[in-house]
Amino acid sequence: MNLTAHTATVLDQQRAATLDRENDLLRRHRERAVGAPAQPRPSLVARVRHPIRATRTAITH
Repeated sequence: MNLTAHTATVLDQQRAATLDRENDLLRRHRERAVGAPAQPRPSLVARVRHPIRATRTAITH
């Protein structure tokens, strides 16, 4: 497979993945509109400690 064909294949895969994500978001949006109110998504900040804050905490305590 030459570079042009490989690049085209990778771009097609990326487009397909993007379309899958968009379709999933649209499907969830439709389901939410019909059903119960939206569930809050857990915050990324709540799940991942900031590395600088974690270091400061470790040093001061």
